[in-house]
Amino acid sequence: MVSLLVDGQRQELGAAPVVAMLDPTRAYQVLFERPGYVSVNRPVVFAAGREEETVAVTLERAEPTISRRRWKPPVDKPPVDKPPVDKPPVDKPPVDKPPVDKPPVDKPPVDKPPVDKPTGNGTVFVGAKPPCDIYVDGSALGKKTPSKLTLAAGKHTITLVNNQYGIREKISIDLAAGETLKLSKDFSDKLEP
Repeated sequence: MVSLLVDGQRQELGAAPVVAMLDPTRAYQVLFERPGYVSVNRPVVFAAGREEETVAVTLERAEPTISRRRWKPPVDKPPVDKPPVDKPPVDKPPVDKPPVDKPPVDKPPVDKPPVDKPTGNGTVFVGAKPPCDIYVDGSALGKKTPSKLTLAAGKHTITLVNNQYGIREKISIDLAAGETLKLSKDFSDKLEP
């Protein structure tokens, strides 16, 4: 699918190939997306004296994000029979009083502390030079840096991708509820001279 980004507004053009009439005095970005592939965002550059510009890209497959583990049922071990232990008889002295049965002492159950799962949301400000597409836990957000993300508290993997410069960087975070994180990456060393 091809979308046009004009002044922060997204306008869907449809499936590629597609033709659109543009005003050469304005700035445009073209966003190419396909499920299971890394999205690519390209600027439209108007050359002097040309009436038509072509923007073409090759999309790369996105990395799989879900690892599937097979569940194995627990294996019940058969009980181990212990041989009886022979004890020699013990002579007890005679008792004048009948034995008094003591009631069993009930011990209160030991409560295990509950494992708190993080609840609520946190905020992450993500910046990169040059601008990169943002993926969270392997899913494309359709956003580029710089962006403000609101994420559920807990562990996340943020991936920054810029296919033009061969940038693909993963960043692991553990976000607390109400926390604000700032992530900034400078990939200037990967820019072409």
